[in-house]
Amino acid sequence: MQFFGRKFELEGLEDIYEKPGFQLIVVYGRRRVGKSTLIQEFIKDKRSIYFMSAEGGVKTNLKVLSGAIFTGLGETEGPAFQNYEDALIYVFKKSLNERLVFVLDEFPYAARGDETLLSVLQRQIDLNKHGSNLMLILCGSSISYMTDKVLAYRSPLYGRRTGQLRIEPFDFFESLEMLKGFDPFDAAVIYGTTGGTPLYLEQFQPSKSLRVNLYREWFRPLGFFFDEPMTFLRQEVRSVKTYYDLLVNLANGGVRLSELANALDTQPGAIMPHIDTLITLGIIRKETAHGEKSNSKKTQYRIADNMFRFWFTFINQGSSQIMLKNGRTILKAAEAQLPTYMGPVFEDICRDYLQRLQRAGRCPVAFTDLDRWWGKISLPKEKPTNPIEASDDKTPRSTEAEIDIIGAEDKNTALFAECKWKNELVPVSVLEKLDELSRSQFRYENRHLFIFSKSGFTDACRQKAKEMGNVHLVTFLEMIEAVNEMGDDDEELW
Repeated sequence: MQFFGRKFELEGLEDIYEKPGFQLIVVYGRRRVGKSTLIQEFIKDKRSIYFMSAEGGVKTNLKVLSGAIFTGLGETEGPAFQNYEDALIYVFKKSLNERLVFVLDEFPYAARGDETLLSVLQRQIDLNKHGSNLMLILCGSSISYMTDKVLAYRSPLYGRRTGQLRIEPFDFFESLEMLKGFDPFDAAVIYGTTGGTPLYLEQFQPSKSLRVNLYREWFRPLGFFFDEPMTFLRQEVRSVKTYYDLLVNLANGGVRLSELANALDTQPGAIMPHIDTLITLGIIRKETAHGEKSNSKKTQYRIADNMFRFWFTFINQGSSQIMLKNGRTILKAAEAQLPTYMGPVFEDICRDYLQRLQRAGRCPVAFTDLDRWWGKISLPKEKPTNPIEASDDKTPRSTEAEIDIIGAEDKNTALFAECKWKNELVPVSVLEKLDELSRSQFRYENRHLFIFSKSGFTDACRQKAKEMGNVHLVTFLEMIEAVNEMGDDDEELW
């Protein structure tokens, strides 16, 4: 199997491997994101023991672990260890004279099967870490277990880890490496349906059209993704109902906490634990308008995970028809909505692009964060033709407005960006509106305006940008070309 990406993560693990003495590394991340593949790539040329726990009983896991230990050490297989403590003592002894990597993959399965395992690990680490050359890697897909039981302050292992690594899905530009056979625009749509989870990206075949791929994997009962979000939720949470209801109401965009509570006929405090869990799992995110405090009323929640968002937008309501073999009809309806659906996806791609510019030292603004802004703006008053019309005029004097991306360097300097995933050229009015909003709603003296476009810009827009001088017009294909030129190397530190 070809290994893709993860250069940063591999380099981090290699740096820790080169450190002398005992090392405890916690690697975690959602299922199917490529944790095991990363670790296997890391240990392939090293003296190592690799054990993947199963949901079976302690005796079964110990038998498999024993075999993994003897195989990894190149020893004749002996009797199975009777408990985890004996196995750990044996492994620690084998690491006295040279570096040994010991991987406990899917660690939560083993720890749930034997509730003493965390305490046993604590004891053996404390007794044997001095003089040991063991690099112990605890890897898990249950994010809630790894954060609450392994990394948290109350964990028996607290204070003993020497490094931790949360494995995230690929961004769009990393995902392109796995989608090389696709047209870049089709690759963007695929990314918009799956996000950057490697196993999800592997399901799409470049020898087939985008429509065929979407139909096969999403819009028929045998498709890989037909029940994937619900399967994921069932593995992570005890009761799916409230999480499902929240995601249904979040499918169409940003929603305030009070609106979610009203939709579920409950109080905000009752759903906050569920929202926090969805944020921890990377399924949704909390967004606060630029310039507002985190507890501001101008806070919204959105589905951050593309696979969940696509499923709850198109598959959830159409699942009955898909089961009745009418998936092509549901797909046709979804295709008509794809340009609108892809809007937020393209915004995320543009954020990734700006982050890469920043890391390469090529961004004109050294922003500390990227966020959105939305709010009401006043409309200019029209002069009435007579006093009677003026007294009876009930026309609203404000309207909602938003800016897709804002990144501030300090109180004086910021960038403002609009992202347009449309087949039409971006007109000059989009630039003029962004210019006006960035001046009227904020007080940054130095402003850099970015317009990102799927299809390009009108001549008038390009001429206006040239006249203004602080404008960066970037097409989708130009973004890809620029990222390819930058490569993976970050700006030199020394």
